[in-house]
Amino acid sequence: MLHTGLLCLSCSASAIINPNLKPAFADVTWYANRNIVKQQMISKGYVFVGEVKSGTSIDVSFTGKLLGIPVNVRHYFNKSNQLVKTNIVFEKSYTSSLKSSFDSVRGSLTNKYGAGEDLIDVDKNYTSNDILIEMELKRGKKMSSLWTFPVNKYYIGLDLTQIYLNDDSYYLNLAYESPAWSKELDSRNQSNDF
Repeated sequence: MLHTGLLCLSCSASAIINPNLKPAFADVTWYANRNIVKQQMISKGYVFVGEVKSGTSIDVSFTGKLLGIPVNVRHYFNKSNQLVKTNIVFEKSYTSSLKSSFDSVRGSLTNKYGAGEDLIDVDKNYTSNDILIEMELKRGKKMSSLWTFPVNKYYIGLDLTQIYLNDDSYYLNLAYESPAWSKELDSRNQSNDF
C-alpha cells in the first residue's frame, strides 16, 4: 500500500518495463544507513539540511534541484537505521504551471520505468490553469500517477497534494517506497502521542 502525503492508494500492478526493479531516488541504496545516504546524496549535488527525529527513528533532509525545480528531499529510516522511504517535495515554481511540472516529472519517470497508472480525474478543460486545478483538487479530484514494481513490492507515487486540508497551498510530491515502509509507518503511528 502506498502512502503519499494525505493520499493512500491500494496498489495494483501497472504497465512497467521491468517488474523486478527496486527503483531508488538518485540511485541511493535501499536499506543503507544515514551516513551512507548522506555521502551518496552529497555526491549527487544535494545539500544536507539536517536530521529530524521521528519517534524512534532519525530521518535526514536535503535540498537541491530535480529537473531544474528546487526540491526538498527527506529520507526516512527505520529504527535499525535503514533507508525505507524517500519523499521529494517540489517547491512551487513561478515559471511553470502545476500541470507542466507534474507532466515533466511524470514524463521523466515514464521514460525511466515505463508507463505508470494515472489517477487523474481533474477535468481536462481545467488543466491549463493552476487556479482551476486547485479548485478541482479542493473538490476531491485527484492528479496522481503510480508505478508499481510487484516482484519486490517497491512503489513510486507522484501527486499534486493540498498541504493542509484547510489551506489553499498545493505542492507536487514524489515518493519512493520500499516494502519495509508500511511496517515503519505503523511503528511511527503507534508511537504518535495523539
